Amino acid sequence: MTSPKAADQPTADPTTPDTLAIDLRTAVMRTSRRLRVEATGDVITPGQYTVLAQLHGNGP
Repeated sequence: MTSPKAADQPTADPTTPDTLAIDLRTAVMRTSRRLRVEATGDVITPGQYTVLAQLHGNGP
């Protein structure tokens, strides 16, 4: 049987900044992996897209 003091102690808060940061990082990495897998049929490779984005932003 638990003592009343043990029941009154707060548990770890799942919404601390550290916990939220870990959860966000995990979600972003999973999304990134999924996007890479689904984009495998594209005509433009990621490297080509990077070059096009640089040319668009900075000019030729």
